[in-house]
Amino acid sequence: MLSDGAAARARGSRSRLRHDLTGALNDDLRTHGAAVIDKLRKEKPVEYFKLILSLLPEETAAERSPFFGVDNDELHEILEAARKSLRDDASGGASQTGDTPLAEPAPAATPPP
Repeated sequence: MLSDGAAARARGSRSRLRHDLTGALNDDLRTHGAAVIDKLRKEKPVEYFKLILSLLPEETAAERSPFFGVDNDELHEILEAARKSLRDDASGGASQTGDTPLAEPAPAATPPP
């Protein structure tokens, strides 16, 4: 029977393996990459596109944002509208420009008879 430490992988070996593998792939790509990619694109276009898709990020956090695709000017307008709304809320519903409140204030409590 093996002791607990005998079957364990050497510390950092996975990291070294990953480093060595990516280095070897990088060297191979620099040497043969353009020709292999060209051949793959011409002879196996489906596999070529699978390769491309496998390298692209699935979806970035920015693309999930409700503000994705909104330009800076529009973001500024949204921010100013939010700030105005907060100011209106803090001042009891009437805006700084004299607009009518969005909601009627609650009626005052009547004292008991």
